[in-house]
Amino acid sequence: MLQQQIAEWERRGWGGERLERAKKLLAEAPVRVLTAPGANGLRWAEEKDRSLADQVRVEILEALRALTAQEMDE
Repeated sequence: MLQQQIAEWERRGWGGERLERAKKLLAEAPVRVLTAPGANGLRWAEEKDRSLADQVRVEILEALRALTAQEMDE
């Protein structure tokens, strides 16, 4: 969803800090989640830090909200 919203902004020729933050988040989020302690453990019962994935999910939702708020202003 974030990737689609970024593409829409770029299609419209919009820029700015919101777009740059969203692009950075999209680039860095997978690495952050996949390098969390225990992320590579295949067994469900293995110790994992799932809170980082939850935090990244919230950051993505906030980025989407910021980008769509701009669209509504246009």
